[in-house]
Amino acid sequence: MKVNVLLRKIKKDYFKTIEGSKWVGVDYGAYYLIKHGVTPIYAFGDFDSVTKKELEKIKDALEIDIVPHKKDFTDFELSLYQLVKKGYRDIDVYGALGGRLDHEIANIQALVHKDFVDYDISLLNEKNIVVSIDNGRHEITQADGMHYVSIIPMFEGTRITLSDLEYEADDLELEIGKTLTVSNAFIDKQTPAIIETNKPLIVIQSRDKAE
Repeated sequence: MKVNVLLRKIKKDYFKTIEGSKWVGVDYGAYYLIKHGVTPIYAFGDFDSVTKKELEKIKDALEIDIVPHKKDFTDFELSLYQLVKKGYRDIDVYGALGGRLDHEIANIQALVHKDFVDYDISLLNEKNIVVSIDNGRHEITQADGMHYVSIIPMFEGTRITLSDLEYEADDLELEIGKTLTVSNAFIDKQTPAIIETNKPLIVIQSRDKAE
């Protein structure tokens, strides 16, 4: 099953371009959806980013279970666990990038956690699509409007083989903190990139300007 998740306010023009009828709101994201005429199927979080009036509007739209503000996980992580538990495997997340830097880094790192790496979770905004891939061989199709593809190792000892990209590699060991595999590029729209890896890693498709 597929679902869209909204974490916070995003540009209205961009929001209108997003496909999919099933939405989940996390904290302020729930209010933003309701404000723009979309009733989320679920809403998660401690809702510390909304006013009392906004919280009442969320409660009027659907039943919610507010978690304590002091907790050992972010609202985003909570939403992933809840959605996985409910059987969702294809999750597109909006508002996870471009906000607070600590949250953005944590959101990206969550993708390679053992509890989530086997799921199709994407973090998206106008210029980026961030996913994780587990160990094995993967075909990465160029997304509409994206040009670059970057590979970010998250574990020491990661080795990759790349083919059908502008820069290829054969059993290359990656070093965390080095930028060797940033800003690679697809050959063309019809040719998927092939990535083989022995450990989970992050793959980012991007473009210079939002279109």
